[in-house]
Amino acid sequence: MSSFVGQTVYFAFRHHAVSDEFVLNIDNIGIDVTLSINEFEQNVFTHNYDKVSKTLNLESSNSEMTNVEVYSLLGQSVVSKPLSNTSESIDVSSLNDGVYLAKVSINGNSKTIKFVKN
Repeated sequence: MSSFVGQTVYFAFRHHAVSDEFVLNIDNIGIDVTLSINEFEQNVFTHNYDKVSKTLNLESSNSEMTNVEVYSLLGQSVVSKPLSNTSESIDVSSLNDGVYLAKVSINGNSKTIKFVKN
């Protein structure tokens, strides 16, 4: 839930496999969240693919990135590189044109992004 801090979140409840009842009573719903200072310090992560230089550019505003793994849509790891900066360019010129997923690790957390190499 920490990824939704500061956003409006909607929950939906569905009475599954029933077509003749139009009332659903729900009771005692609660969300327990422990807030800490780190949850208020949101790390801004940006990325873009530069089709001229054939590089995937990654930038983290507050913390160093520690690793990036690029996967094909078939789940094959095609690039794996340790990182140690807040800004990195990953050479993906050797990859075939297509859609890829990149998993970037920052502070023990990871973010997966999708990019199109062409």
